[in-house]
Amino acid sequence: FEYDAAVGGGGTDAALLDLYRAVFTDGAALLTGVPPPRPGLHPVRVAARALSPGGTSHGALYGDLFEVRSRPSAHNVAYTDLPLAPHQDLAYYASPPGLQLLHCVTFGDRVEGGESTLVDGMAAAAALRASDPDRFRTLTEAPATFVKQREGASMTYLRPHVDVLAGAAGDREIVGVHWAPPFEGPLALPRGEMDRYYDAYGAFEMMVDDALPAGASSSAYAEEEVRRYREYARRHTWEKRLEE
Repeated sequence: FEYDAAVGGGGTDAALLDLYRAVFTDGAALLTGVPPPRPGLHPVRVAARALSPGGTSHGALYGDLFEVRSRPSAHNVAYTDLPLAPHQDLAYYASPPGLQLLHCVTFGDRVEGGESTLVDGMAAAAALRASDPDRFRTLTEAPATFVKQREGASMTYLRPHVDVLAGAAGDREIVGVHWAPPFEGPLALPRGEMDRYYDAYGAFEMMVDDALPAGASSSAYAEEEVRRYREYARRHTWEKRLEE
């Protein structure tokens, strides 16, 4: 989607609706032709106002806008040059943001790494339900522990990795996925339920993280399962979809 036509000064309701539909259908959308920030005008703020009448939200920890760059003595792994596994931000909030806007302002010729990998977690959850209903059910029932602890902040929230609509068992609609390995804390589960949880967790991790080392899979999984999970991850990153 072209930035100005969708959310900028030349935006129309029809173009904005198309953008919403793309996010709803595919989990993400790409805006092209985004201008660089300048004093008094930040394109992220412009896009936020177009997408939500209230503008940006959830600014208590980092502010409404923040620059992600490598810094010494960083209090967040995002501000280092270390790799980050696929995850969602602010999973330790009871109500995480519905949309996240990322703006690559500059990318120098000498920069190595830094790519953003996008994965549709809800589609992966649906695929897990189709192939492994017991593992899927575990991820809808067992609460994970999401945490944020640093100077001036101590937040903990327990929720299952997958939210489904309440009602009769079966193909209940998947309405949310919560996945943030860098921001997880000790489990609040009985010891007897932990093996079942980690079995389901490991299966889903293989489906959403194409960068896992080849030997990271547990021997608890059959070779065919590992092949199937890893093939799903390989085929369903946005990078692969854009190549096709």
